[in-house]
Amino acid sequence: MLGGLKSFTSESQQKALFQILGAVLLLGEVTFKKAGDGSVLDSVPKQLAGLLGSSQAEMERGLTNNTRVARGERVEAKLTPEQAASSRDSLAKVRLLL
Repeated sequence: MLGGLKSFTSESQQKALFQILGAVLLLGEVTFKKAGDGSVLDSVPKQLAGLLGSSQAEMERGLTNNTRVARGERVEAKLTPEQAASSRDSLAKVRLLL
């Protein structure tokens, strides 16, 4: 596989590709648990935040909250564990397409 990649990508592009693939695979390992009227991360691989270029806190906020801006006002809503899992799956699909 690496032989084929070397013929049309640079070493930095290969590294970025493997980081994205690693992050997508590790996202599937993230689980959520109910906390109040929302959810929190239950299980997260240690390497994931680094591969995504974020902190653990940023990752939790991004996966367990839905933030919208309406008429210039920021509105944030907590996600249930099921909704958070759907958000995680959507992120994995988007990262894979990049």
